[in-house]
Amino acid sequence: MNFKKILPVLFGLMVAGHSTNAQIIVPAKDSETVFKQFFDRATAFANMYPREKAYLHFDNSSYYVGDTIWFKAYVTLADRQVFSPISKPLYVELLDQTGHIIQDQIVELTNGEGNGQIVLNRSTFSGYYEIRAYTKWMLAFGEPTYFSRTFPVYQQVSGDNQRNISTYNLNPSMKQRPKEISDRFRIQFFPEGGSLVEGVESKVAFKAESRDSGEVNCKGLICDRKGNTITSFETMHDGMGVFTFTPGAEQAVAQVTYGGKDYQFKLPKALEAGYVIGLESVGGGVVYHVASNSATPEDDVAVFITREGRPYTYQIIKGKKGESANYLFKTKGLPGGIYQFSVLNRKGQTLAERFCFVQSGEKVGLTLNGTKEMYHPYEAIRCELQLKDQAHQPIAGSNISVSIRDAMNSDYAMYDNTLYTDMLLTSGLKGYIHQPGYYFANVDLQKLKELDALLMVHGWRRYNMSLLTASKPAEPSTQPETSLLLHGQIKSAVLGKELKDIMVSVTVLEDSTLLVGETEVDQNGRFDIPVANFNGSVEALFQTKKKGSKRKKYTSIRFDRNFSPSPRAYAFEEWHPAWMPIGQWRSLARKTEQNYLDSIMRTDSLFILQEVEVSAKRKNKNVTTQVFEKSIDAYYDVQRCLDELRDEGKVITTIPDMMKEMDNPSYYFDPRNLSSTYNSKTICCVMDDRILDPMAAWMFWNNIDGIDRIMICEGANSATEDLKNSLGMGNNVLMSVTNSASDIGSSSSSESGTSQERTFDGRTFDDTFYNYDENNNTTVYNINNNINLSHLENYAMFYLSTTKLGLINKNTKDARGTRRTYIQGYTQPMEFYSPAYKDINPMTMPDDKRRTLYWNPNVKTDAEGKAIIECYNADNTNPLIIQVETLKDGIPGSYTFITAPDK
Repeated sequence: MNFKKILPVLFGLMVAGHSTNAQIIVPAKDSETVFKQFFDRATAFANMYPREKAYLHFDNSSYYVGDTIWFKAYVTLADRQVFSPISKPLYVELLDQTGHIIQDQIVELTNGEGNGQIVLNRSTFSGYYEIRAYTKWMLAFGEPTYFSRTFPVYQQVSGDNQRNISTYNLNPSMKQRPKEISDRFRIQFFPEGGSLVEGVESKVAFKAESRDSGEVNCKGLICDRKGNTITSFETMHDGMGVFTFTPGAEQAVAQVTYGGKDYQFKLPKALEAGYVIGLESVGGGVVYHVASNSATPEDDVAVFITREGRPYTYQIIKGKKGESANYLFKTKGLPGGIYQFSVLNRKGQTLAERFCFVQSGEKVGLTLNGTKEMYHPYEAIRCELQLKDQAHQPIAGSNISVSIRDAMNSDYAMYDNTLYTDMLLTSGLKGYIHQPGYYFANVDLQKLKELDALLMVHGWRRYNMSLLTASKPAEPSTQPETSLLLHGQIKSAVLGKELKDIMVSVTVLEDSTLLVGETEVDQNGRFDIPVANFNGSVEALFQTKKKGSKRKKYTSIRFDRNFSPSPRAYAFEEWHPAWMPIGQWRSLARKTEQNYLDSIMRTDSLFILQEVEVSAKRKNKNVTTQVFEKSIDAYYDVQRCLDELRDEGKVITTIPDMMKEMDNPSYYFDPRNLSSTYNSKTICCVMDDRILDPMAAWMFWNNIDGIDRIMICEGANSATEDLKNSLGMGNNVLMSVTNSASDIGSSSSSESGTSQERTFDGRTFDDTFYNYDENNNTTVYNINNNINLSHLENYAMFYLSTTKLGLINKNTKDARGTRRTYIQGYTQPMEFYSPAYKDINPMTMPDDKRRTLYWNPNVKTDAEGKAIIECYNADNTNPLIIQVETLKDGIPGSYTFITAPDK
C-alpha cells in the first residue's frame, strides 16, 4: 500500500529531527557515511510512520456481576505522549480468563480521546477478565501491541460478607490462553546487552518464579562446571535481581534451594566473540560503555540511542580488540521514558542492545481540597481539584478524568497501573509488570537499581534497529483508520476466485429506519462500507448482483474484520490479586458511624434501634472471596464463530456444521444416521433452564443462526440448580420456543402409555433423546421425562441461548448471493448516574450499594485551573478513594488520594 499520500497530512505535527546530546566521533569517512545513512533512514521512518499507544482509565479496580465498567480512553503518539491525530476507531474488548472475547465495541476517538462502558449483565460468569484496547495502527508493525488490564469480576453472595469468583478448565481443543509458567520453580537469565561474551565482564539480570506463588525471592550461587563458586546472587524485588561475573568458555551453573529442594539452572552460553553494552545512570545523564574481547574482529560500530523508535543520536566507536570505551548521554531536558541503546555494525546488524529509563523532569501538579476522613451514609461529597504546571501556574481548560469510590467496599492495590506508569514504563516492556507505581514512589538509589533490573528482564525489541535502518524498511501491514469502514471482498462461491464488476447492496434496519446503500467492488473484488453512522451492533443484509443486471449473483461475501490479537498468558499475580487490607480504617469508620447514629437518635421524634441500624448499615468487615470451579467443558460464541467461518467462505447452517469446524474431539457426528454425541454421552439441549421439546431442539440444531451461544457442561455438577428444580417438578419441557404456530409448521401429538409422539415438518418425534426415523431418514431430539438426577455424568448438557431475533424463520434465511450478518458501529457512551440526596431521612432512604460514587471522563478546569466535584455517598460510612488522570502537553499526570489516614 502507498501511505505517502495519506500520512503527511496526519503526521504534520511530528518533529523532523532532534538535537543530539553526544559528540559524534568520526574515525573514518566511510563509517561516518554509513552510520549517518542509518540514522537518516530511521528518522525518516519515524516521521513517516509514528506509532500509537493506548491507555484506559477505569472507574474501579474490581467489579461484580451486574456492574458497569466505565472507562476513559487516552490514545497518544508513542514518542511524544501527545494526543494522537491518527486513528479514529479504538477497539475495546472484554476477554474471559480463558482468552475468549465476551464483548467488543468500537469507541470513537476525538483527537485521541474517547470514553465508553462495558455492562456486565447478569448472564456474565464471575472470573478474571481482561480488557484490551488498540487501534488497527497499533497492530501494523510486527508483533502487535495493545493496552491490557485484568479485573476480578465477583458474584455477590447474599446474606453474608462473602463473594464468589469462578474458575474453569476448558476442553484442550478450545482456543484459550497460553500458560505463563508450568514449572514448580524456574529462574530465567538475561545478560546485559543480550548475550554473554567470553572474557568480558557482564551484568546478568534474573527472575525467579514459581507456578504456585508467582514471583518469589531466593538466593544462590553461580558455579563453574566443577562446582567452584564464581559469585553469589540474591533477588532484590519481585523475584528479580542482578549479579556481575566474567563468563568463560564453559557454561556457568546457578545453584539454588527453593521450597526445600535443590535446583540447578544453566546460564546462557557465552559467545566466542562479540560486543557487550553496559549502562550506569548518573546525575543528568547515562554513562554507557561498549566492550569486546580479543577474538572480536576490529571494525567500526555505532551506538544508536532511540526512544519509542525515534532516533536521538548515535556514537561511532572505533573497534579495537579487547578494549572498552565509555561515553555520556545527556538526558537533561529530554522526555521521560524508556530509551534503547543499540550497537550496530556497518552492515546494519544489531550486535547488542540495552534499555534504560530516564526520569521525567516535568510533572503536572494537582492539589485536592475540601475532603474529610470519613463520610456518613448519603452525605454530600464536595471537593476542589486544581492543576498547576511546573512553574506553579494554573492549567486552564485541561480535560481530566475523575473517579470517586467507596474505599471500604472497593479493592485497592498500592502502586497500581496509572496513565503515568503505563505511558512512560509498562507500555514499552514485555509481559505483566507487577505494581509499576512502586518504581516511582520515594525514588532512591536502591529503587533505581530495581528499576534497571526490571528493564533488563522485561525489555524487548518493539523497534528493531536492524529493520529501521535497512535501505527498504518493511512497510506497515495496514493503513491507519481515519474513519470507520467495513472492508469486504466478493469471491466466487464455487471456485473461490475474486470477482469484479459486482454491485454490493446493504440493507440495515436501525432505530426503526430502513437504510439502504450500494457500492461497486474494485478489480480485486474488494469494497468498503462506511459504518460510522450506526450505533453498536446492527443486523444487515448484503446482496450481490452483476453490474448492469437485476438478478442476484451467487457469490461468497467475506469481511476483513477478524484481526484481534491472540490472547496472552496471565501472570500469577493477575490470578491472585493482593489488595491492601483495610483494618486500619475499620475502627475509625465504626466510631464515626456510631457518632452519626447517636446524632440521628437525638433528632425530632426519630428513634432508631442502635444495634439494628449499625448492623444494617455497617459494611466494614473484611470481605472474603471464595473460589470455585465450574464444570464447563467448552463454550462457543456462535455468532462470532459463524462470522469468522463465513468470512473464510465456509458454509455453516447447522450446529453439527459448526462443531465440525471447531475441531472439538469430544463431539462426534455420525453421517450414517446423522446422530451426535459428546464424549459418547447423550446430549441434552437446554434453554432457559428447561430441556427443549424435541421439535424445538430439532429446529435450533438445524438452524444455527438462531443460536447466540452454546455452553457444554459435563459431570455431576453439569445441571444448574434451576434445571434440577424444573426436572424435579416435572415441568421439564419447553413447549413454546417460537413466536407463532406458523413459525414451526403444523404439529399434533398423541400418547400411548408413557410414549409421546409429535410430527413437525413431516418428521416424527418420540420420547428418546435421540431417535433415528428410518421412514423419514432423519435424526430427531426428544426429552426423557425420567432423567436420573443422581447420574448426570451420563449426559452432556448443551446450554443454548438465542440471538436478538430468536429462531430465524425459513423465509428470512439467506438466499443465493446474500448474506445476513451483524455489523458494528461506534458504541455510544452512556451517562453515569449519581443520585442526589437533598433531604436525608435514614428511615426512608433507599438501599444504595454503589461502590463507584462518581465518574466523569471529561472534567474541565476553569481559568484558575480548578474544577469542583460534587456527588453523594452511598448507604454506609466510609473513606473515599479519589483517582484523577490527565495528559497535558505530553506530560501524563496520575493521582490517587485516600481520605482516611494511613494509620
